[in-house]
Amino acid sequence: MLERDIPNKTPGDELRKAQQELRVAANELQVTQMRQDAAIAAQFRTSYSGLLKKVDEAAAAYAREHGIDLVVRTQPSGESAGQGSLEDVHDRQVLYAAPRLDITDAIIRRLNTEYEAPIEVD
Repeated sequence: MLERDIPNKTPGDELRKAQQELRVAANELQVTQMRQDAAIAAQFRTSYSGLLKKVDEAAAAYAREHGIDLVVRTQPSGESAGQGSLEDVHDRQVLYAAPRLDITDAIIRRLNTEYEAPIEVD
């Protein structure tokens, strides 16, 4: 039996069927696009992190060779990032710090001394 032979079949039915097929195709396209976007983003992150690793290594080597004690990478962040305003918030990451700048042990000793000190009672 052909579709045209089905009783009570209206042009509206055909329109609804075509609209449904279009919705299904649009959903499939959206899923495909989301998968491709995710794949591109993953590839970008991998490439970018590899590049940053090379930059970090080069910066640390240069600093050691030239007696530089501290190298900091500054990146704009937040809503105003990239607009060049003085109010931009920045993320800072230490790429290299000379070992002599590490004061962790001194801070721990101070805190331990303060902790071990007798408690003053009023």
